Amino acid sequence: MQEKIRLARLLIPLMGLAVLGIEDLRKKQISSWPMVFMGGVGVVLSFIGNAWNDWIAVLSFLPGCVTLLFAWITKESIGYGDGLVLLCLGCFLTAVQMVNLCMIAISIAGIVALFLLLIKKQNRKAQIPFVPFLFVGYVVLILV
Repeated sequence: MQEKIRLARLLIPLMGLAVLGIEDLRKKQISSWPMVFMGGVGVVLSFIGNAWNDWIAVLSFLPGCVTLLFAWITKESIGYGDGLVLLCLGCFLTAVQMVNLCMIAISIAGIVALFLLLIKKQNRKAQIPFVPFLFVGYVVLILV
């Protein structure tokens, strides 16, 4: 049973990030239903797998909360959807994994943004979708 829960806790975010990443690339916004599904399944799996057995597990939601705060402060220069996706991922990952994921995704996004600036494909004010970078970061996190 625990092995199935562990596999689900690995694959659900992977599939959810893939769906949300494609949607973010196409529409530049994220539907709430895939996030609700991913977050709901994450909460259930966390309770079944006893992932939240101590108070420190709550720290995995901190990156999502901080992103939502920045979205509010910057009047959505950072999207609320990105913060909500990070909150959903907090159900599946530990705090250390969340920080690593965010660092990987932000680094890759920065490199891509710099490349787009250098080839003059985008200007400095252009917005790029962040969820695809979370997907790539999650894959890197799994592989490493």
